[in-house]
Amino acid sequence: MPEHNQQQVEKRLSGLYNNPNLWPNFVEYLDYHIEQQHKVLEQSDSSVGIQRAQGYIQALKKLKALENIVKKD
Repeated sequence: MPEHNQQQVEKRLSGLYNNPNLWPNFVEYLDYHIEQQHKVLEQSDSSVGIQRAQGYIQALKKLKALENIVKKD
């Protein structure tokens, strides 16, 4: 796999967030998974489970912010 810098990869994804049919559905999908991970956080009884859910939520939120990140560049 060729090396890519972050900006190049983000710009190639512009078709996703610029598409009025795809982006809202993708965000809804991310929101659903964030909700699920919040439930995991509430119910987790181990620090490993909590850290895993926190990492998952962080990654999902980065994906949601992709549109704003790329538009400001």
